[in-house]
Amino acid sequence: VAAVIDLYNKARQNLGAAPEPLPRTMLHQFRQLVARLTTTAPLLVIFDDMQWADPSSVGLVNYLAEAGRQQRLLQVVVYRTDDAVGAQIYATAAEMRRNQLCQILELPLLPEENRARLLEAFLPGQDLPADVVKALLAKSAGNPLFLEQIVLEWKENGVLSRAQGKWRLTRAAQEIEIPQSLRGILDLRIRRLPEALHRTMLRAAVIGERFNSKLAAELLGEGELEVAGRLRA
Repeated sequence: VAAVIDLYNKARQNLGAAPEPLPRTMLHQFRQLVARLTTTAPLLVIFDDMQWADPSSVGLVNYLAEAGRQQRLLQVVVYRTDDAVGAQIYATAAEMRRNQLCQILELPLLPEENRARLLEAFLPGQDLPADVVKALLAKSAGNPLFLEQIVLEWKENGVLSRAQGKWRLTRAAQEIEIPQSLRGILDLRIRRLPEALHRTMLRAAVIGERFNSKLAAELLGEGELEVAGRLRA
């Protein structure tokens, strides 16, 4: 949705008009598309990582939920409640529940014993100090993806090394900093990318999870071959 809005607002700016959220006409077109699809079979639409969604994408979820009252439509909207940037989807979900447009299912975090087993799966034969393991499991708070990304960050940053089948720290425990959030980890990893690739990734994020080198090149104002080679690297 963000990519559609970006292209729409660029066209408005070329005409001297101010940017605006996703226009009602475009929302209506989405609704018509859903109506056509649900005439032949039930439709399942899944939105993932919606704690990071732009306001127009969140608005689309609410808009389709209202349409779903008369259509064979099921939306599954997945978001984390431990991310500070998700205020928009939290408020929208609460309002939708008040209007009986949705049901909210809260998944419990992993219990502590399962967190330890998960860490062992990520670091087979780990030989970390007990206080580091305790802090790591507490910080991940039962979020498997967060724990996995912390481990990957430590591997890439040289905090962990493997020798004789054991994963160990390469520095003193007091020198190690555990990232505060999953987004913080991803930001650190993106910042370490070469400048040109970093710039490409930022522009590609506007397009969405799937994109091609031609569209990315248009956003960057660069040649398609150059951008394609950068992404393959």
